[in-house]
Amino acid sequence: MPPASSLQTLDPDPSYSVRLQARLSGVAHASLRVDLYWLANADPNESPRSEIVGSVEFPLVLPSDGRWQVRELLIPPKSQGGPERPANRVLLYLQLDPPAEGTALLDVDELTLIKWRRAAQMPARQGFYGFVRRDEKNDLVLNYSALPAQ
Repeated sequence: MPPASSLQTLDPDPSYSVRLQARLSGVAHASLRVDLYWLANADPNESPRSEIVGSVEFPLVLPSDGRWQVRELLIPPKSQGGPERPANRVLLYLQLDPPAEGTALLDVDELTLIKWRRAAQMPARQGFYGFVRRDEKNDLVLNYSALPAQ
């Protein structure tokens, strides 16, 4: 059997995004920083090694009205490391700068890192999928069946 490092997965290369719901009260700058790491932890006889391979900061442009807003932030492929050290760990940091005056409050919910794969390149099989995204702009009719509610 060939070594695991020479095997290719059936799944196509992924892309990644961070999805969140946020609301801002007051006037202040909010942001999300994504630090991507390559972690080598395969040998139980060695201490794990970690190396940062990319970092991206996203400003969270939110109205100051206190209403929940959904944001999806695409992580650029160039920040995900290279073939020798691809990112396999991520740390997410939320930041709210001090307001110029008064107070500000940032609430965040449903902070989710999503791994996307192109469906057309996936092996034909059923699976559980929490998110579906379509990049094309034209309309699409989706037919599905479900069990009746009880």
